[in-house]
Amino acid sequence: MKSQRMPTGWTEAEIRELARRHDHMTEEEQVAEIEAAFHSEDTTLMAVPKKLVPKVLALIKRFRQSA
Repeated sequence: MKSQRMPTGWTEAEIRELARRHDHMTEEEQVAEIEAAFHSEDTTLMAVPKKLVPKVLALIKRFRQSA
């Protein structure tokens, strides 16, 4: 089995809590969270072809490291 890496700055406890919260969200809460993301002024949601995902993730990583 391949070991998983923690996102930078996250602990296992934080990831488990996030997963627990999402697992227990009602459908209405899930919809509200998605709608909030659509209305966020500093975030854009878009569909990305699967072949480009690694390149997009690398670009986001470089952006975060330079910030």
